[in-house]
Amino acid sequence: MTMKYKRSAGWRAATKSRSGRWLGVSKVRSAPSPRLKAGSLGGRSLTSDLKLPYPSGVPTLGAGATPEASRLIAFTNCTGQLLDCSATPANGGEIAGRSGPLLASNLLPFPGISNREHHLLEHLLTHRKQTTAPRSNRELPTNRCYDISSLTLPRKHAFSLTTFSKCLLLALLVFAVVAAASPLAAQEKRKIIIDEDCSGPGGTNTQAILALVQSPDTDVLGITIPTGDAWRDEEVLHALRLLEIIGRTDIPVVPGAPFPLVNSKEYIARWETLYGKVSYQGAWNFARLHPVHGPSEIPPMPEDAPTTKPSTEDVAHFLLRMVHQYPHQVTIYEGAPLTNLALAQAIDPEFASLAKELVLMGGSLNPQTDDPEFTMTPRREFNLWMDPEASRIVLHAPWPRIVVTTVDISLKTKMDKDLISQIGKSQYPAGQYTAKYAEDNYLWDELASVAWLDPSIITKWKKLFLDVSIDHGASYGDTLVWSEDTRPHMGEREAEIQDDLDKPKFYKEFVDLLTRPTPPATTHPAH
Repeated sequence: MTMKYKRSAGWRAATKSRSGRWLGVSKVRSAPSPRLKAGSLGGRSLTSDLKLPYPSGVPTLGAGATPEASRLIAFTNCTGQLLDCSATPANGGEIAGRSGPLLASNLLPFPGISNREHHLLEHLLTHRKQTTAPRSNRELPTNRCYDISSLTLPRKHAFSLTTFSKCLLLALLVFAVVAAASPLAAQEKRKIIIDEDCSGPGGTNTQAILALVQSPDTDVLGITIPTGDAWRDEEVLHALRLLEIIGRTDIPVVPGAPFPLVNSKEYIARWETLYGKVSYQGAWNFARLHPVHGPSEIPPMPEDAPTTKPSTEDVAHFLLRMVHQYPHQVTIYEGAPLTNLALAQAIDPEFASLAKELVLMGGSLNPQTDDPEFTMTPRREFNLWMDPEASRIVLHAPWPRIVVTTVDISLKTKMDKDLISQIGKSQYPAGQYTAKYAEDNYLWDELASVAWLDPSIITKWKKLFLDVSIDHGASYGDTLVWSEDTRPHMGEREAEIQDDLDKPKFYKEFVDLLTRPTPPATTHPAH
């Protein structure tokens, strides 16, 4: 007997009635063959004490039948095929559960039971032919016998049920289509937090932010800013102004760490006396369009100062709140020194494991270049070097996945005049801003951004174990890397490192992102 039949309202009503319990139909058991067995009616035998007319076409038992044959009950199904039930023990549940549709009018009399019991048993055998089950015991036809087969039931009941089902399915389909087009669909966007040292205007940092914000597939939960290529306070203003220009002031800008955990400009000045000069030190020795300045000074801004304000929440707790609010959904994009992430990891050791992945622009392995910054010191890369202790904390944290864009692959790209010209043809603010302030340089952070959006632009990968030297000798801040066979097993973690790319495809997607209209704000609960 199918579960659908056992759940029907008619069956539940019958099994809960007094007669149903007396007949033993409170428990449903399927039978392999349709056999009626004596002893199932409370110990009463099926003797011939009740005579009802046999239906036409059904053979009767002869006068000379044996006692065993006198207890044999014959009946036919709706096709007229003769069926037998032997005189072996059975219960009403097995009778009601037999296969094949039965007609009440074709059921032969059951000796030894009353008319009321006989008709109740008829109902149990035939009521599953009804397409609408009775709603209560009062609706069971126990006082008269009539044919309720599929030939006599009103057709309109089955038609109404089918129509209702079709209407329900149609309504569900319409709801699904509407839901897909509603703001709820924004939940399917890829959530990301951009940790970026947003020097500007223009340059690799702002262009990487634009590539991520311009994608219709991303939900940028916030931009967190540490000191890096410029001092933090200046970078925060450039980020705010960039979002004003493209109309995305809904994205919070969160000021981060102004200084590394241990390293400092003064310490490196002393270190250089022992181990030689560091050509690029970010905010400590480099500035665009203005002289090098201190951490609290804000030089004039070519793109004009912003009118919006940054978030007042501290960066570590913002990061922690986001990964707890969206566990295993948030990608952390890191295009700056790793101080902000180290602070969050130090407060909550579950920070990294609650994120979806870490996407890092950082590290230098063996770059093939004549660039003087890397020819003499091939393992020194700025983002990992500026705060080596923070880099060690982050790279040892239990991220589900680490994806790394190194100097090696970044040096294969270039923001040249042709690319700037293509972007400058855009009529939208993102493209106009980029073309106005762009400069010839490698596409460091942009490659990490676009490769996260479309990993197919990377044509070759390799897996290595990545770390940073915190030895305060000549290797301080250098990238350390091992294979599975050579690693020291000191907490280093495996990273997926990009090794080569499809440059034409990367350039096309980068230009497309920066020249398209900026997507509207994503609708989600207040942060």
